[in-house]
Amino acid sequence: MSLNYSIVIPVHNAERFLANLIKQLHDIEYQSYECLLIENGSTDDTWETLIKLTANDEVCRSFQVPPHGPGAARNYGIEHAHGKYLLFLDADDPIQSDILLQYDQIAPQNDDDLIISSFQFDTMRENKVVVSQKYQLTDHVFTNQSDFFDNLYDLMNRQFAYVIWNKRYRLDLLIDHQIRFPEFFSCEDRIFNIRYFKYCQRVYTTSKVLAIYRYDAAHGLTTRYDPDKFKTFKQWYQEAIDLLGDRATAGISALYLKGLTSTIFSIIRTKKIDRKHKKVEVKLVYFDKSVRRAQQQAITDSKIKSLTKLLYAFPFPIFYLAVSTGSFLEYRLPAVIEKLKRNY
Repeated sequence: MSLNYSIVIPVHNAERFLANLIKQLHDIEYQSYECLLIENGSTDDTWETLIKLTANDEVCRSFQVPPHGPGAARNYGIEHAHGKYLLFLDADDPIQSDILLQYDQIAPQNDDDLIISSFQFDTMRENKVVVSQKYQLTDHVFTNQSDFFDNLYDLMNRQFAYVIWNKRYRLDLLIDHQIRFPEFFSCEDRIFNIRYFKYCQRVYTTSKVLAIYRYDAAHGLTTRYDPDKFKTFKQWYQEAIDLLGDRATAGISALYLKGLTSTIFSIIRTKKIDRKHKKVEVKLVYFDKSVRRAQQQAITDSKIKSLTKLLYAFPFPIFYLAVSTGSFLEYRLPAVIEKLKRNY
């Protein structure tokens, strides 16, 4: 079976979203596509509901995999997809009915290795949108890898290159080069993208807003504590430096400090470890050689970057007090913190 598109969606504790999700998938105005819904370790009735809703469904196929995070679920989708192109979406995000038609129009010659779209970012609080912000690209084609790499730090800095839900990928590149998501619970999308970018020659960016992402600072995976989160960010940092080399060492170092700050916020806010162990974990991050090197190398092309670099230069007791305050503010005032991130 040969199709133009496969849409891969991990579903974890997503029972309340499933009916609307599947309706949106069926409402897509396109013929040659499939949807792979991959349940991975839910503790509610997601799997049972998914089976009922997709019984005898010719568009949506349901699978169940062990609970090894969204990366493992997406890898399963890659290995069972039949489409020429892949989209990776989330179960709780709105899906535009013309999304596939719009992607086709961006690269009508089908000569792209990657399409990166503009997107809308909704910050949520208690299931309500508290602030909505559009991240806007221009219509452009990078015709060779060198040109793309010269601009990749800027795309990362403006939030376009980290995530996976605003992109169209080629399945053959993923298969031929054995590109898969690491089985982490954070940063797996950043690492996946770095590994995919390595093989991109022709890349389109578009002003079309083809993704709407909903971010909940209180409950999202991005802000959730994971004992391996620092390790995953460190791996991303090293792979990004290896990919771009001298093109963007200072910029990547600044972005590393930004990611680490969110990691530290999740450590401080978690209830899984006591206060003593929180301080130990934060200290391990602060004194790590990669962090000290990044603090020295980080670019200061914005006020927020300058303040972040200064923050990591403070003696540890002052640093710890500052990030503890920041963690509290991220939880209580997510829209404010998100605005600071946008201006980074």
